[in-house]
This record gives sequence, structure tokens and C-alpha cells, in this order.
Amino acid sequence: MKRLLFTLIFIFINFSFCLSADLTLEEAIKDALNNNPDISIAEDKVKQEELKLKSIKPRFCPNLSLNAGYNPITDRYGVSFSISQDLDQIIRGNKNERENVLLDLEIAKKQLLLIQQKVIKELTEAYYNLKLAKDNLKLKEDIFDSRYKSLEFAQAKFDLGKLSLDELLSKQKEVEEARFALFEARQKLKKEELNLLQLRGKTK
Repeated sequence: MKRLLFTLIFIFINFSFCLSADLTLEEAIKDALNNNPDISIAEDKVKQEELKLKSIKPRFCPNLSLNAGYNPITDRYGVSFSISQDLDQIIRGNKNERENVLLDLEIAKKQLLLIQQKVIKELTEAYYNLKLAKDNLKLKEDIFDSRYKSLEFAQAKFDLGKLSLDELLSKQKEVEEARFALFEARQKLKKEELNLLQLRGKTK
């Protein structure tokens, strides 16, 4: 009965974690890139710089000249004014502003790329750590099952008087050690699964 209970527990554990096994690395990376808040902030920064670049307009800073004087021919006083603009000033001013915005845009894009690379690296490590944890759990399950069968066989021999008490206790100790190792493997798997969920930006 105990062995059946353990078997059912193992089946449930395997089923709960096989959901993560169906997830491909590409899907996990896509989730992380779409849900990472640092990436969202960096993407917004790139968009802001792109809008700045599009909004650059010619700088019109005219020089206004006002002249007043007397015209002896018409015997009148008059006022005249003129407006002029240094074309080189317009070109130079726009060029400097554009170069500054282009530099800021390039920096924003590089920062975004660095964050994306960091997220992909962390996600990939977490993905394969989870796969290793699953493999380790399977190994610990097999060890526990093997030692439990050995204990059952030892118990039968002990009941027939063909095994000493010390030998039976030794088998029981091996089972308890395997049980504890199995518990640790389960905890490790849970930790790695939660870590992967976090990096993907998922809550469950």
C-alpha cells in the first residue's frame, strides 16, 4: 500500500512538471523578451529618441534691421526695416542637433541590445537548469524505487529468518537516505521551475 502511495505521488509530480517540459527554449525566450520590464523601458527610450529625430526642424533666427531717416527729395521722414537669416547658421544648427540625437539613439539601441542579450543568457541557463533538475529527479526516483524493492525483499527474507536484524536495518537506512535525496531533488526542481517562470514574466 505504501509503495502504491509513493508511486501515485511520483506520477503527480512528474505530471505537474511535464508542463514545463513541453515549453521550447524559443517560446521561453519570446515570453521573457515580451514581459521583461527593463526591456520595455529600454524600448521606450529608443522610441523617444526616434521621435526626437523626426521632430528636428530648421532653426529660423532672423536678424531684424530698422532704419529711420529724412528724404530731402520728398521732404519726408521715413522708416524701413529688413529681415535676414544666416543660412549657414540654420544648416549648422540642425546638423549639430541631429548628430546629438543620432548619438543618443545609437546609445539607446545598444543599451536595449545589451539588456536583451542578458535576458536571453539568464533565460537559457534557467531553461537548461530546469531540464537538469528534471533528469536528476528521475534518477532519484529510480534509486528510491530500487532501494524500496530491495527493502521489501529483505523484509521477506527477515520474516523467514534468513536475514539478520542488522541487515534489515541497513536496508531501511538506505531507503530513508534515498527518500531524503528524493525530497531534495523535488525541492530543487520546484526552485528551478519558479525561477524560469519569473524570468519569463509569468506568475504561474
